[in-house]
Amino acid sequence: MKKIAFACTGEDIYSLIPVINLLKYKTNIKPIICYPGNIFISEQKYASLEKYKRIANCGEILPKNILDGIDILDCDFLYKSAPDLLVFTAPFFINKNRLTREKLKHLGIQTAYFPYATEFLGAGYDQWIVNLPHVHDVDILFASSPLAVDNYKKNSKYFINSLYCVGNPELDILFNNKFRDGTSYWELKKFTNEHFCFLYAPHWSIDKEPFWSSWLTLSPVLYKFFKERPALRLILRPHPLMLSCTAEMTIELRLQVYRRLEELLSLPNIFLDKSASSLTAIALSDCLISDCSSIIQKYWPTCKPIIVSEVDYGLANHIVRLCLEMFSDPDELPAAMLSYAYGDDSRKKLRQKYSLLFAGPFDGKCAQRMANLLSSHVLEKE
Repeated sequence: MKKIAFACTGEDIYSLIPVINLLKYKTNIKPIICYPGNIFISEQKYASLEKYKRIANCGEILPKNILDGIDILDCDFLYKSAPDLLVFTAPFFINKNRLTREKLKHLGIQTAYFPYATEFLGAGYDQWIVNLPHVHDVDILFASSPLAVDNYKKNSKYFINSLYCVGNPELDILFNNKFRDGTSYWELKKFTNEHFCFLYAPHWSIDKEPFWSSWLTLSPVLYKFFKERPALRLILRPHPLMLSCTAEMTIELRLQVYRRLEELLSLPNIFLDKSASSLTAIALSDCLISDCSSIIQKYWPTCKPIIVSEVDYGLANHIVRLCLEMFSDPDELPAAMLSYAYGDDSRKKLRQKYSLLFAGPFDGKCAQRMANLLSSHVLEKE
């Protein structure tokens, strides 16, 4: 039986669970999840295989035990029982385990790379995605959107053997309302309770390059805003790395980060979302506030308002400025928030117009496209 291994870091395991299940139930291919090592989910570091299994199967977002019957193994199995194809979502896994192209070829393992919703970012991310050896050496490269395809074609110095635009399979869960099967849905549903709800998702880079995080500048603005408006709601969802990175900060900065967090959570209309996936928060919020995070690309297909701080979005800069509310001064944020809370959304038609180009197809069939391409690629090699 042909085998395909999936190496997923952080919450991107949810982007591939729909693909894994299609392969399991609709093909004769055996999918395997390859535990990548140290991964970050919420503020916790899950550094053991058993904890990784519990996170994947906990039922927060998808039905409990959805991965029953699928092996979750550490990377040693690559050497003992090599899969036909290895799908990875971040270079971390390849680098950590020193899986060079030559070593993978020797083991007879082909590779497929699915960059996890970061393809639209500028300020170095275009190059991080496009010119890594892992990209130009892979047998299959999956792009999430037509804009991502343009990124690869315009920037890549290398010939890419197989480039396919499939969308983001994680968004199938959102499209099909499958997030309602998880336990986190009802907790958040009770909190929002039909009130207008914002979602704030700051980047992790408070004191590290690329220094995109708006946490220290926006948190006091948000505290004042929501303290004065108890009828509005805020779901707080920092990047999974943000709180983990505090261990490497100076004591003074670490205390400042946590004081701001405690201050916000002292308000009853602010909720800290610690679930493993952002899908429920995306579904139950009415407007996103962020800086430069992959959640922007996942939020866009909902066509709900998005407010972002002014950073470099690479090739997407002109589209972002047209479709999203941008601010450079934190004091501009409250007016923009109130405008959307009162129903004034003049950019909605533009977001709808550019959604496919920017975020990729949102049709519930992304996982099927990826599963079909993976299975046909593996079977063609017989």
